[in-house]
Amino acid sequence: MLEEMKTKIQSNGKTAEATERRKVNIDFISKLNRKDLKNNKKEKQILIGTTEQGEKIFIQYPGKESKSSNKKHRPWDFRPKVLKPTGDYHKDLSFVHIWASFFEKILPICESNDNQKQEIIRLLTIYFYRMTYLLEHNYNDEIKMKTRLVNYKNGSLEYSDFKQESFTDFYLFKPNRQVIKLLSEVIPEIAGLSIEAFLYYNDLLAWNEDCKYYYRNMLYKDGKWMNKTGRVNNLLTHIHILGCFLKDLKWSKLLGKLQRGVAPPTQTEIKQLSEGIIS
Repeated sequence: MLEEMKTKIQSNGKTAEATERRKVNIDFISKLNRKDLKNNKKEKQILIGTTEQGEKIFIQYPGKESKSSNKKHRPWDFRPKVLKPTGDYHKDLSFVHIWASFFEKILPICESNDNQKQEIIRLLTIYFYRMTYLLEHNYNDEIKMKTRLVNYKNGSLEYSDFKQESFTDFYLFKPNRQVIKLLSEVIPEIAGLSIEAFLYYNDLLAWNEDCKYYYRNMLYKDGKWMNKTGRVNNLLTHIHILGCFLKDLKWSKLLGKLQRGVAPPTQTEIKQLSEGIIS
């Protein structure tokens, strides 16, 4: 399976293919209809996927940073929501929660003497890399997705009926069924989610980071492209942590970089960790 994941090192420059994909997805979020919507008052959900375990994955917007009173005003802010098969919503996860789940669920696997399971974790790092640059995403010139409104009333939530809406021009994460099967055998659950839902969740968090940082650059930095800031730095930090678990990368470098908030590995370190699959 690792050989099938062979990937060229990707660029973050203005003319890179990944940059164009990221811009398309930022533009998609920026153009969502927000009329009459307000965070914690009236929000909207877009159902973007359903896992094999029956978890429903939503984009829900506007997010808390969309409030004009927020010092970090980001009108395109949204958040991932996961509706479990039980009918309950999974708690919202931050990047810190995600990293904690790595230590709880993945570190013990890497510390075992099971080489086959360790190689599955290496597969996960490569898959995160491909997700970082939207290589596991399908372009949609038009697609119908279910949507509904979420109304906050007297401390409770009321949901409208689902309706079909057409959406155009964006890249949507499409989980590789074979990869999901292999990962699920070793990591059946992480952070309270199936590995498939966990990957969806991380994709949406990273997508939102791009939207927030790009808006910041538009507002405060003369519209300069953000390069690695946002999606790339966050998902590559996941890879760096897993690389330390596998003892291919050094904790000292990771911790030194994390003092700045994110810790993407270098291209040389990525090549080393992937054992040449990324080159």
